[in-house]
Amino acid sequence: MTDTKTDTPFDNACARLSRRSLLAAGLGAAAGFHGAARAQQAPAPSELPLRIVVPLTAGGPADVLARVVADELRGHTNAAVLVDNKPGAGTSIGAGFVARAEPDGNTLLIATAAHIMSAPMLPLRYHPVDDFAAIAEVAYQPFVLSVLADDPIRDFAGFLAEARRKPGGISLGTAGIGNASHLAGLMLERESHTSFLYVPYGGSSQLQGAMLGGQVRGSFLNPTVAAPMIQAGKLRGIAVTGKTRWRQTPDVPTLVELGFPDYECIAWYGIVGPKGMSAAKVNQLYGDIRTGLAKPANRKILADAGLDPMDVPPAQFAAFLGAEYKKWSQVIEAAGLAKKS
Repeated sequence: MTDTKTDTPFDNACARLSRRSLLAAGLGAAAGFHGAARAQQAPAPSELPLRIVVPLTAGGPADVLARVVADELRGHTNAAVLVDNKPGAGTSIGAGFVARAEPDGNTLLIATAAHIMSAPMLPLRYHPVDDFAAIAEVAYQPFVLSVLADDPIRDFAGFLAEARRKPGGISLGTAGIGNASHLAGLMLERESHTSFLYVPYGGSSQLQGAMLGGQVRGSFLNPTVAAPMIQAGKLRGIAVTGKTRWRQTPDVPTLVELGFPDYECIAWYGIVGPKGMSAAKVNQLYGDIRTGLAKPANRKILADAGLDPMDVPPAQFAAFLGAEYKKWSQVIEAAGLAKKS
C-alpha cells in the first residue's frame, strides 16, 4: 500500500516562499551582473572628454592658445578635447571651476597673468598657486609704455624727469583698477620712487580712444594694440616691460635697459590643472603640449595673436607662479588694493 502525501497549508506556504526566494536571488544576481557590466563599461579617465577652460571671452590670445593646444592634444587621446570659455570675475570663475575638478588630467585651465594679479584683490575660495598643478608656461607678451607721438615727452628719460618734477602730474590711462595696465604703473612707482595719476576706463577699447584723444598722457598698452599705432606714427613707445625688446617694437628699450634691472611685467600664458594630479600625468601633458607648440604652423598662429612662445616645464613654472604671487601681492598691498581679511 503506497502512502499518499497531502500538502498542508504550511507546506504550500513554504513552497511559495522558496519560489519567491529563488526568484529574488536570481534577480539579485542579474542585477549584480549588469551592475558589474556597467562598471566594466564605464570610461577610463583617459577616455573621458578633456576640457580646456578659458577664463576669458572667445577671440583673445588665451582663446587662440587654447584651441591650438586642443587641436594638438586630440592627436594624443582617444577622447574629445573641448574648449570651454568661462569668463568673469578677473578669471576667477573659470579658475574656480578647475580648482574643484577631479585631478585626473581631464580638466585644464589656460592660466594668464590675471590669474595671479587679480588674486590678492578678490575674495577667492581657492589659492591661485597652492590649489593648482603647474604644467607648462608656454607664451607671453610684454606691455609698451606709450605716449602720443606729438607729446613733448620724447623718451623714457624725459618721462621719468617730469614724473619726479611733478609727482602725480603725469596721467596714465588704465583698462580698469587692478588691471595689468594699472599694476604695471604701480610697480614702476615702487621701482622709480615716483607717482602717477591713474585714470581708469571700462576696457581696452575705451583706453585706446582716450590715448588717441589726448585725455591721458600715457599708458601701458598691449603690444598688439601699441605696435600698429606706433608704426602709423600716432603713438611713441618709450619703454617695454619685458626682460627683452619686443619683436614688433625693436627700437623701444626695456625698463631693464633703462636702469630698472628687477622690473618685469608681462602678460604670460600657461596651462595648469587641479591640485593632486599625478607627476606622470603632468609630465605627459607637458611633453604633448611642448611638442605641439613647437610646430612652425602653431608658432605662427601664436605670433599672429601677439604671443611669443616659451618653454617652461612644470617645476620651473610652479616656482614662477609662486614668485609672481609674492611680487604682485606686495605691489597690491602697498597700493592699498588688497582684499580685506
